[in-house]
Amino acid sequence: MSYAIWMFSAYFVGACIRAYYGVFSFKYLTFYMLGVCVFQCIMALLIDFVPEVQQVVDSVVSQGQSFYKKINRLYGIGAALDSAGVRFAVVLLMTGVLLSEDTEIRKSTKQTLLILVAFFFVALVGNIISRTTFVGLLPAFLYFFFFSGLIKVRVFFDSIKLGLNFAFVLTLAIAITAYLYYTDVDFYENIRFAFEGFFNWVETGEWRTDSTDKLNDEMWIWPEDTKTWIIGTGIFGNFEFGTDIGYCRFILYCGLTGFSVFALLFVYNAIAFMYKVPNLWKFFVILLILTFLIWVKVSTDIFFIYALFYSIDKFLDEEQVIPEKQVSLV
Repeated sequence: MSYAIWMFSAYFVGACIRAYYGVFSFKYLTFYMLGVCVFQCIMALLIDFVPEVQQVVDSVVSQGQSFYKKINRLYGIGAALDSAGVRFAVVLLMTGVLLSEDTEIRKSTKQTLLILVAFFFVALVGNIISRTTFVGLLPAFLYFFFFSGLIKVRVFFDSIKLGLNFAFVLTLAIAITAYLYYTDVDFYENIRFAFEGFFNWVETGEWRTDSTDKLNDEMWIWPEDTKTWIIGTGIFGNFEFGTDIGYCRFILYCGLTGFSVFALLFVYNAIAFMYKVPNLWKFFVILLILTFLIWVKVSTDIFFIYALFYSIDKFLDEEQVIPEKQVSLV
């Protein structure tokens, strides 16, 4: 059911963007997804700092906000905790890929700066909402550093300009963050939470967070009999077994049999798109690794990203629009 919903929804989204722009591309998809993430981060800040906005949102949308308030976590509109963090992480990675690979984007300084401002805004506020965001922030940085042309023997002008724009926005983001960190109590606490692992590493020499400690101490729960290991319990409750860990949940739900089928779907997605878009094979490998890393912490599904990819006409500006007969990957 989820698979069908994601696929048909992605097809509709692709059709709408194609009807407006004439083509559904990786660039337009990234723009819209980044815009949604920026909107959710702005809403999370408004909900947290403006009681009137919180009252309006809570009166219209029921999303378990009583729990978010209890644990003192920011939330947007249907965006909170790890489900939001996973989406932020994937979009940050996509943005890093777009800046590194899309030659048309790099020609426009204004467009590049806007994307970079949005990138760092989502990276900062997204981590305050959910630290899972960092899982996508790090590979986005690495992809940009290694594949944007900055470390080649022959560095082209557009790569130098991109690097300077990146350094400018990064410096600005650090300066603003440092100022607010030392002048605003609420921001200080939010940043301490968002980058708890980093602060613990600097102050104590140990990289750890409270949530990671809880996962390690309480949530590695495995089946207790052979039958459950093989075919699972068939119980798909949200917190039925008292664990958030993806691997534990999947195996408790449907055993190694069901989990293997589910995992192979994502392996197939990665291979299919590496075959379809050879120039972006690095991105699809990283996205696959990201998928399996996320399941260590939470069982949130990111298939909706792949569903959107299946409807894309072209990934890079220098590519021709893919003919209809080549779209099928079956």
